[in-house]
Amino acid sequence: MPRLGPVWTRVLIAVGAIVVVFGLTVFIDAGLFYNKIHAGVSIAGQNMKGLTRDDATAAVNDYLADVQSEPSSSPAVTRPGR
Repeated sequence: MPRLGPVWTRVLIAVGAIVVVFGLTVFIDAGLFYNKIHAGVSIAGQNMKGLTRDDATAAVNDYLADVQSEPSSSPAVTRPGR
């Protein structure tokens, strides 16, 4: 087997380090957000970060109930020809 030069050895070490850091990042993220919604997710302007599926469903249902119970401030939209 041919011997690798010092440049290739450094490249392989750098690539290996990047793979390890990426793997650790994924592992830590999976542990922190196990069965939870990730950061940056919102539904209808409601932040869902860290909520479980059931909590998020309840939050969206509560929001929709509030929106549906409020009187509409805009006139009804009609389509031409109807």
